[in-house]
Amino acid sequence: MSGYYHHRFRGKTDRQWLTAWTRQLVRRGWPADTYARPGSDGLYGPEYRELVKAFQADQGLTRDGLLGRKPWDAVYRNPIR
Repeated sequence: MSGYYHHRFRGKTDRQWLTAWTRQLVRRGWPADTYARPGSDGLYGPEYRELVKAFQADQGLTRDGLLGRKPWDAVYRNPIR
């Protein structure tokens, strides 16, 4: 999910999915703005990679920086620490 290539999945671009995931972090009280500035462009780069890695570490997931199924599910289902 990079946002650079305008891939679509279920009617949304990668950029829209990345933005939605980040918004869910914020809604749940996780300090996403520590990594990705508010109003970030939604393109996966160093800021988002660090954000995903930090969230993965918080959730006890493999810290690879990839926003796959496990971090996606965790942001909606797991307790935020």
